[in-house]
Amino acid sequence: MTELIDKICPHSTVSTALQGGDARADARQQLLRFGLPGDRTETWKYTSLRPLCVADLAAPVRLADEALTALAEKLLGDTPAAGVIVLAEAQCLLLNTPDWVHSFAELLAQQPQQASALLQPDAQVREHASDSFIWMNLAASDHGVVIEVPAQTSVPAPLHIIHADAASIGDDSAPSASHRRVHIHCGEGASLDVIEHFVQGGGGLSNVYRSMELDQQASLDLLQLRAASDQALMLEHSHVLQQASSSCRLWSLDAGGRLMRQEVRCALQGAAAGFAHHGLLLGHGRRHMDQHVLARHIAADCHSSQLFRSVLADRSRGVVNTAASVASGADGSDVQQHCASILLSPNAEMDAKPQLEILADEVMASHGATIGQLDDDALFYLCSRGLNEQQARSMLLRGFVNTVLETLPEGLRLAAVDQLVQKQLESML
Repeated sequence: MTELIDKICPHSTVSTALQGGDARADARQQLLRFGLPGDRTETWKYTSLRPLCVADLAAPVRLADEALTALAEKLLGDTPAAGVIVLAEAQCLLLNTPDWVHSFAELLAQQPQQASALLQPDAQVREHASDSFIWMNLAASDHGVVIEVPAQTSVPAPLHIIHADAASIGDDSAPSASHRRVHIHCGEGASLDVIEHFVQGGGGLSNVYRSMELDQQASLDLLQLRAASDQALMLEHSHVLQQASSSCRLWSLDAGGRLMRQEVRCALQGAAAGFAHHGLLLGHGRRHMDQHVLARHIAADCHSSQLFRSVLADRSRGVVNTAASVASGADGSDVQQHCASILLSPNAEMDAKPQLEILADEVMASHGATIGQLDDDALFYLCSRGLNEQQARSMLLRGFVNTVLETLPEGLRLAAVDQLVQKQLESML
């Protein structure tokens, strides 16, 4: 196990010569203490790290800024943007970003105290101390982005973050292990839209730790488009901390990756805060997609929504573990959870587990999960109206996934979303 950790998190990365070296060394000690999760770990029993164990990972390489700029221009085209951030291998490229966006490496060099604070484990990390990949990220991350939206600032267009690797720009360098840090802080009354594009083209590891803090009445909408190669390994942790009357809404469109796992934890600390995580899993081949979400209602009158739709074909596998806890005294909470899945192959597999823990008296809550196949009667009806079988199946699947897509706000309804979904559905039929 230690040999595997040294491969994906080299000890040389941790240096007391770097700012935050002590915090990095402590994080590495925690990583070695807990080791990597196995099938005896409850939350990992459906997800094997074997693809990571057999991956041949090299050190990150430096990519040309011109090539990364060209990638961003090709990917976004004329899509409105408040700025573009390209995170690739071990570097961060900022393109026309506001002055409140900084690269993590820049903070390490120019504002070491602020950067060192971001390397300290927060309360949610300490509470879930066995999350090895967070400790790995804290120990090894040397690039990323820090976004600090000033109070009462309303950003008119989305901020785009592109996660790439050497293969994304046609570079034939060996796959690498990249540990990235993304920090977003929205000041009081601030409003921000973010779109994350995952276009990893090779079989490397992308280990992302994302922290999001929302002050009172702040608003954050985040759309994640994972369209990486079928060899990509993507592990992510997202921690959300919300104050009173704030709103955080996440959308995940997972359509790529050999191994993809995201854990989202949200602490609703202020009254009347709202959190939503809506996800769409589209799997074929041998893709493995894993989503774990926990919404913690700590204050009164908060609401959370977790909505997932999955379409799985071939030998793909999906895991959706949605959970919500309502603390004592958090009366007036509203919790909604629902996961529905369609299996297009007898070899596809879906594991869904909605969970509720309620310690308050006055609460509205519902949760449920369904797994099945396309309805034969609906197929027959559409075919009797002149559609062939493939057209009928496509129409039913499109209506099924639109349950999630229709919740997107206008500013996040990109043409690329519909194109990606349609391409993935066609490849399954």
